[in-house]
Amino acid sequence: TTSDIDEFKNHLKSNLKSSGLDFSLADKTEWVQHVKNMTHFSGAKSLLRFMLFVAHDGAKIDSHDSTLIQRNDASPDSSTEFLSFGMWDKDLYETLEHVAPQNEQSHGWSGVYDDPKLKNTIGNFVLLPKGQNSALKDSAWATKKLFLRVLLSDSLTDRKTLVATAKADGTSLPKSIENGVLSTSTTLVKSHMLSGLENVIDWDADYIRKRSERLCSLVWDRMKEWLD
Repeated sequence: TTSDIDEFKNHLKSNLKSSGLDFSLADKTEWVQHVKNMTHFSGAKSLLRFMLFVAHDGAKIDSHDSTLIQRNDASPDSSTEFLSFGMWDKDLYETLEHVAPQNEQSHGWSGVYDDPKLKNTIGNFVLLPKGQNSALKDSAWATKKLFLRVLLSDSLTDRKTLVATAKADGTSLPKSIENGVLSTSTTLVKSHMLSGLENVIDWDADYIRKRSERLCSLVWDRMKEWLD
């Protein structure tokens, strides 16, 4: 009910004000600088997942940087209305996945493991369909990027073309995932929350930091708007 929501908002605002931070929560710049460096994964999976939903709500690809999303000139689009129970409950967005793997012996992730905390910041996470992360966890960026591109397509023909072209170039999906995404019995639903990531050339330390800052900025904008 409306009264329940208002009570929740007041409780949340009260807790935020008494959080012990040395800056005002009304200061966007300070908040973003603080949160973008937090390591959210350990013990706070639901919070991190919620932040990704909030950040992507109503956002679209940034015309100035096609690897990021923004909300400034995004027109209303039901496919990016993520703040609903129906979206939260979808298998499509159920699983948190590190993009640069947790395994610091993984190769090809320039600069990521120089800072042991970076891999656990918000910019290194995506939401994937239920049951997919275990087969992908230590894969190279080329493989993970192929999977994201496949999930951004709702055409079986296009998916098959993407997979076949990548194979010809030497990149393959794990067989269990390939069978799943190319199955004729699979309901093809485009994963709009991944928009822009298909344009990332190198998933490196600089990109993770840049994406973390943008996602946190989008979270602040939406939550400030809701709590005011």
